[in-house]
Amino acid sequence: MKIMRVHVAERFFPIEYIKNSDKVPLCDVCKSTVIHPGVYLHGEMLSNNVISHAVEEVAKSDTILVLGMNLNSSLCKDIFHISQAKI
Repeated sequence: MKIMRVHVAERFFPIEYIKNSDKVPLCDVCKSTVIHPGVYLHGEMLSNNVISHAVEEVAKSDTILVLGMNLNSSLCKDIFHISQAKI
């Protein structure tokens, strides 16, 4: 059984909750956050916690494989700059 996650409330929902939803599945607590897998889509707002965690992981890494994103994007440039990694 796959579980979907709401990043704001750190709540987890069974896949049946998403399948049985009549419209876009929303968090049952706040009624406004869309339930989605633990990935972020292009253009989606990232919380400070997510960015801080990314910077920490980049700083610890020897090599990074970036998939599905342009290294020239402002997000990649900012994360590499803050972590002092070299592109």
